Amino acid sequence: MSPVQLALVAVFAPAAAAVLLLILFPLRHRGAPAAWVCILGSLAALGAAAKLLVDRIGGASVARETIPWILERGRPMAEVGVQLDGVSLPMLVVVCVVALCVQLFSVAYMHDEPAAGVRPVLRAPRDVPLSMNVLVIAPNLLQAFAGWSWSASPATC
Repeated sequence: MSPVQLALVAVFAPAAAAVLLLILFPLRHRGAPAAWVCILGSLAALGAAAKLLVDRIGGASVARETIPWILERGRPMAEVGVQLDGVSLPMLVVVCVVALCVQLFSVAYMHDEPAAGVRPVLRAPRDVPLSMNVLVIAPNLLQAFAGWSWSASPATC
């Protein structure tokens, strides 16, 4: 896989787990099994982030790829994309490790609760890693602001 593809796995694996829970709605209402699906998404994100960091330490070059987002008269006003450098990769690993630890702690803390009580508690640990990873790999301030504001929105808290 290319570095950009690995970065997208690191960003979207937790979201893919959340989408899987939306599709498999009986699983979503079972509490701990739903939490373990989210934990598997976080493990996949951590694995991709760790692979990127190991490759960078081994001498891989800085990767930056953007696509135009808002066009005016054929010229891009904004771009979205990925920047993988010596600052973003360690932070990507840190965010993934912290997210995984929070999810594991949440499962252990809520193990005696009924499934209905577990769902709201597991929403933030599932959504925050996506927004924080978007912030970490942002190649510009617009995307960084989007990740930051998304992580602080009431929907993720």
